[in-house]
Amino acid sequence: MRSVSLNSKRRMLAAFVAAGVSYVMNSAFAEEAARMDRPRGHENGMLIHTGQKVCFLGASISEFGWNQSTGYLKLFVTCLAANGIEIIPLPAGVSGNTSRDMLARLDRDVISRKPDWVTIDAGGNDVWHGSVPFDEYMANMTAIVDKAQAAHIRVVLQTCTPLFEDVNGEFNRKLSYYDDFLRYLAGQKHCVLADLNADALSILKAKTSSDNHRTT
Repeated sequence: MRSVSLNSKRRMLAAFVAAGVSYVMNSAFAEEAARMDRPRGHENGMLIHTGQKVCFLGASISEFGWNQSTGYLKLFVTCLAANGIEIIPLPAGVSGNTSRDMLARLDRDVISRKPDWVTIDAGGNDVWHGSVPFDEYMANMTAIVDKAQAAHIRVVLQTCTPLFEDVNGEFNRKLSYYDDFLRYLAGQKHCVLADLNADALSILKAKTSSDNHRTT
């Protein structure tokens, strides 16, 4: 599948914005919360509750996030437990994976395990390795969400965190197209959006030195 030109990407993203990227930022989480059944005892507004299975689909960040004691998946589970919510974690991170790889193993590593939720962190390797062009990425991510939702799995889409700390570098400029598509997709498919990219960029833009403080 050929990659689209820069001008084509800009036209696509303009269409995404017109279709309601702002809707994602302001309404997707609230809509998902409003339409879900929450059991008694969860008046704190948490979407996830005790006994639910949560699958974490991703690449190296997700793999190491589970295999290391300070990884973000371990911290996520620990944080929920500290708030009285005991989930069943299903790690599904494979280092080096792209959206293409994750789509290929979705049935085996996610759907067959029948989770209540799946978090999806895909796109960094697509850009970094240059192996998955933007048009294929859009098709892959849409298929992943569609298949998960068809299996009655609730979806959390995570935008991709920057590589290194030059927010204007070539990688991060290209990644912005992929992240903007995820924001659009979350709104269209009524997914919960975890905008990790926006959070990371806000930290990096506040830096006063050129040293790498947050990434290696």
